[in-house]
Amino acid sequence: MLSSELVRQESVRRYRLEGTGAPTETDTELQALAVQARTLMHADHGAVHIMDGDMQVRIAATPGVSTGRTARSTSLCQRVVAGHPGQGPLVTLDARSDPRFRDSPWVRGELGTVRYYAAVPLVGAEGRPLGTLCVWTEDGAPVTAPPSDALAAVAAAVVALLDTRRHDADVALVETSRRGTAGPAGAAGPSAGDGPSIHTVIDERGVRTLFQPIVALDTAEVVGFEALSRGPQGTDLEAPMAMIDAARSVGRLGDLDWLCRVTAMEAAAGAGLPPGLSWFLNVEPAGLHEECPAHLLAALAHARRELRIVLEVVERDLNGHVTHLLHAADQARRDMWGVALDDVGAQQSSLALLPLLVPDVIKLDMSLVQQVPGAQAAATTAAVRAYAERTSAVILAEGIETEAHEQLARALGATYGQGYRYGRPGALPATVPAPRTVVPLRQQPVPLDGTTPFEVAAASRVAERAFKRLLFHMSRHIEERCRWLNEPFVLLASFQQARFFSAAARDRYQELSASSALTVVVAAGLEPQTTPNLQVSALLPGSKMGEEWVVCVLSAGFSAAFVARDCGDTGSDGERRFDFVYTHDVDLVTALGRSFMQELVSPLDVPVVLGRSDRNNEEHAVLPRQPLRGRSRLLRRQPAAR
Repeated sequence: MLSSELVRQESVRRYRLEGTGAPTETDTELQALAVQARTLMHADHGAVHIMDGDMQVRIAATPGVSTGRTARSTSLCQRVVAGHPGQGPLVTLDARSDPRFRDSPWVRGELGTVRYYAAVPLVGAEGRPLGTLCVWTEDGAPVTAPPSDALAAVAAAVVALLDTRRHDADVALVETSRRGTAGPAGAAGPSAGDGPSIHTVIDERGVRTLFQPIVALDTAEVVGFEALSRGPQGTDLEAPMAMIDAARSVGRLGDLDWLCRVTAMEAAAGAGLPPGLSWFLNVEPAGLHEECPAHLLAALAHARRELRIVLEVVERDLNGHVTHLLHAADQARRDMWGVALDDVGAQQSSLALLPLLVPDVIKLDMSLVQQVPGAQAAATTAAVRAYAERTSAVILAEGIETEAHEQLARALGATYGQGYRYGRPGALPATVPAPRTVVPLRQQPVPLDGTTPFEVAAASRVAERAFKRLLFHMSRHIEERCRWLNEPFVLLASFQQARFFSAAARDRYQELSASSALTVVVAAGLEPQTTPNLQVSALLPGSKMGEEWVVCVLSAGFSAAFVARDCGDTGSDGERRFDFVYTHDVDLVTALGRSFMQELVSPLDVPVVLGRSDRNNEEHAVLPRQPLRGRSRLLRRQPAAR
C-alpha cells in the first residue's frame, strides 16, 4: 500500500511529467491556456506547475515569466495541493492578509511580492493533484475577485490536454512493445521500457524493501517501521505503482503483493531489532484473493514468528474486495496482530470504513498536517477523534516534516508520527533502543463466525413482530436518511429474493450509491453487478440470510439498521409477518454490518494473508494485545471456552 503522496507522485509519473525539469522549448499549447487564465482572472501572470518529488516545476507560463524549478517547501502552489486537493479554485485578493499565505517568502519579499493570487489543483485520472494552474499579480489586485469558475474551466482544459498526451504516449508504448515482442511464446511481459519484465521481478524476487521509522510523539522514541516496497533500482519498475500496474495487467497482482510482504518480513526478522517494535505491512485489497505462493511459505513461516505485525490497508480499490479484507483483518487478529487504516482524510470515504474494519491504528493522511486547518480537516478530525475515543484506537499522523507539522498532528489527536522529520525511507538501522511502550492493539471485534444480522440483533435486543406493510416505511426511512448525510456512508441491504429487488429499488440504490463509499445489495438469485461504489451479489447457496430483510447504514456520524426475519407466512406480500429489530446503537449496527459482509464470500475462499502461526511454539512469543476497558460487549471478542 502506498501513502497518499506516493500515489500522487505515481500519477505524475503516469503522465510522464516526473523528472522532466524545466522545458527547453516553449510549450505553446499550455502557454496559450496560461494566457487565457491570466486574462479571464484579470491577473498579470499565469503558470502551470507540476509537483515533482521535493520540487515544483513550472512547465508553462505566460510570456515574460520564466520556466524553472523551485522547492515545494517554499511554494504557494504546494499549499494549494496539500490543503485544497481535488477542490475548486482558491482565490485571495491580498496574500499578505491571508493566513494561508502571508508567511510565504513569495509574499514577504524574500522571493517575491505576490498580492493577488488564484490557483486550482490539476487533478489527474487517478484523482490526485498533479500540480496547479495559477495566476498572480505582484502590485495591486482587482477590486473584486473575478468568477473562479473561469479558472476552473481553463484548468479542466489543461488536464484534458495532459490526458490526451498521456493517452497518445500510452498507445505509442503499446505499439512499440508489440513490434518488439516475439508473440506469446517469447513475450516477457510488461516492463515499461528497458529493464526486467514484471514476470522477472516476481519470479526472481527482484523486490527490495525500504523502511521508514514511526515514533511516539511524546518521547520521540522509535516504536516501529513501515515497510515500503520498491522494484529493481534504476529501472522503470522501481516505482511501486509501476510494479502494481504491470502485475495487474498480467494477472499477477497477488503474487507481487505476497512477494512484497514476505520480503519485508524477512528483512525485518533478520535485522535483530527489539521484539517490541511494530512492523506496518501494506496489503493490496485487489490481491487478497490469492494464496501465498508455495515457494514463499517457508520464508513466511520463519519470519512471521519473530514479528509484531500491523496489517495496513487503504480504502483505494476496495470495490468487490471489502469482505476479503474483513476476513483478512479477522485472521490477523486471531494471530494477535493489529490492523491500521491508511490515508484517512485523503478521501472522505475512508471514514465510512472505520466501523467495519475496526482498526487499531488510524493513519492520518499527510495533507491534514501539511495544510492550514479548514472545514474539511475539522470534520475529519472530529470523526476520527470520536471513533478513537469510543474504541481506544490510536492516531498516527503521516507526512510530518517540521515542528509546525508535529504541533498540528498533536492538535489533530495523533500520539504517533511518521515523516521526514524522523527519518526518510531507507535501510534498517543496525540498532534501535527497545521502546518503553508499544503501539497498542486494543480492538477485539466479534469474529466473523457465520452469525446472521438478525441473529446478532436478537441476541442483544427483544425482537418485535409486525406485518410487512407496517414495516416497509422503516426500511425506506433509513434509505432516505442517506440522501441527507453530508458524509460518505456504507449502505448494506438484503432483499431475501431477487423478485423483491424491483427495477424501482435497483434505480434507488444506484442513485444512493453515487454518494456512498460502498453500497452492497444481496438477495437469492440476483445477477451479480459491480459498478463504482455499488456491488450487487447473489446470496451463497443455503444462506440463512435468504430469510432476512436488512437495511443498514454506517457513517462517521450516523448509524441505523433495520433487520427482520420472515415468519414464513403465506398469502399477500404485505400481510407477511416479520420479527424485527430497529436500532441506532453504533456498536450494534457495526456488528450487524460486519455480520452482513461475511455473506458475500465463504471463509473457505479467503486466503491466509499472513500465514498460520504455531501458537504452541512459545520460543518466539510476541507482546499480546492490550485488554479492553469500558467497551461494549458487541465489539469485544468473547473469551474462549475453558
